[in-house]
Amino acid sequence: MESDTDTPLVVEFNGERHELLWPPAVPLADYLKSRGIKVPYACGEGYCGGCIARLTSGSVTMAINEILDEDDLANDVILGCQAVPDGDEPITVIYD
Repeated sequence: MESDTDTPLVVEFNGERHELLWPPAVPLADYLKSRGIKVPYACGEGYCGGCIARLTSGSVTMAINEILDEDDLANDVILGCQAVPDGDEPITVIYD
């Protein structure tokens, strides 16, 4: 069920574009899996990097990040298993 606090989200993966409303506090990978979108995912704990994606607009917060370095973060690389919306600006994420 959509709510007024959901953030507009565009996800590009495997040549497909998905336009969704992302609920707050739900990690990206978990939300996408719940919608039937099978993005890369492994440990779910922020330690392996199996869920790496690129943020091209908007802002996210990651609860845990044990693998991305400062260069990754400067280049808008995120961990899908740990990313949650930060603010109400629309978010675009690309899985390469």
